Amino acid sequence: MENTATATTEEETSGAARRKAVPEPTVRDRVLSALSGDQFVAAFRRRTEGSPSDPAVSRTRFGALDRLPDDPFDSTPVRTELVVYSDTDVYRWVVTAGTVERTRLPRDPAALARQQ
Repeated sequence: MENTATATTEEETSGAARRKAVPEPTVRDRVLSALSGDQFVAAFRRRTEGSPSDPAVSRTRFGALDRLPDDPFDSTPVRTELVVYSDTDVYRWVVTAGTVERTRLPRDPAALARQQ
């Protein structure tokens, strides 16, 4: 009986399979990277699901970094917003239709005024 198994070369692997090999960063990894040594204070997540005429909103508070999800941002809900407070800044991630956007603002109003 002959072995009929064949080997797959990298050239034969589809682009989608190669993209899967590079994992998307987790929520916790993104926050750790953004904080870059700054002290974590708290995080809040708001998820909006359902239709615009009848949205279902859920809110979650995270009091420690290790409580943040160890999974990538979920693009299933209509919109997910994560706000992270550090000692000096406020970070905000908004996930809409699979697109992740991040903003950062200083927590101190005087520092915000100096940036403008």
